[in-house]
Amino acid sequence: MPADGAQILESAGLFAQGRPWAELGRVALLLSLPGRVPQEDLAAVIEEAYRTGDLGEKQAVLRALPHLPEPQCFVAIAAEGARANALSIFEALASHNLYPATHFSDPALNQLVMKALFNDVPLRTVLGLKPRMNADLVRIARDYGNERRAAGRPISEDLAMLEAESFSS
Repeated sequence: MPADGAQILESAGLFAQGRPWAELGRVALLLSLPGRVPQEDLAAVIEEAYRTGDLGEKQAVLRALPHLPEPQCFVAIAAEGARANALSIFEALASHNLYPATHFSDPALNQLVMKALFNDVPLRTVLGLKPRMNADLVRIARDYGNERRAAGRPISEDLAMLEAESFSS
């Protein structure tokens, strides 16, 4: 990998996450686009990579989003990743990725957190969650916990942690 590619990945914190080399290569390619693609075309190139990409390419796009210039331009792509049925795509956005915490509205972030709970994605991997906790998320978590208890189902530690949060009005 060229030195600039390694520097890009290092500065994005992706080496520390132990991501597979194929994913790191794809992310490095995406992060090298600014400066190589005219700024006015960058969003369209990233969107095309997501829309036409395979699972691995979609994961790489979602992991690259917080590190691209003007990341707020990619909320629609991130929202699609949050709705994905493929767990690997959802995890690329929800786990070890600051994008949702920095660019999602409270309702969108709450939905992502609840989907993480449903899919057993550890909430400790949802970066930036603690400062974004809100009363609606706690209410939704408590309702979900009550439903699980009523059905005789177990409560995860993550769900118990959300239920225990309290907010003053």
